[in-house]
Amino acid sequence: MRMFSRIAATTAVAGSLTAAGLVGLSAPAHADAADCVAYLASVNQSSLLRTAFCEATQTAAQTVSPSVAESACLLLMAVTGLGQTDAQQACNRAVAP
Repeated sequence: MRMFSRIAATTAVAGSLTAAGLVGLSAPAHADAADCVAYLASVNQSSLLRTAFCEATQTAAQTVSPSVAESACLLLMAVTGLGQTDAQQACNRAVAP
């Protein structure tokens, strides 16, 4: 049951991040998904899904508070099996000014 709840929560967060990006509420870009992706590559943890999460986090940080976007990113990265330290570094880079 716990795994189902985790999957449901992940799906909801991912959907929210995607919707935030599709809404297109433009704020000045202060985050950089490329830094997030580059960090993941530097620690040999890059994947298509994690790259997508970096990009969604950057988009979300432009439409919601960066701390909310980063929290969602941390949850999503954890679901992919990325360690907490690497997730924090990657997600921080996706929302960094």
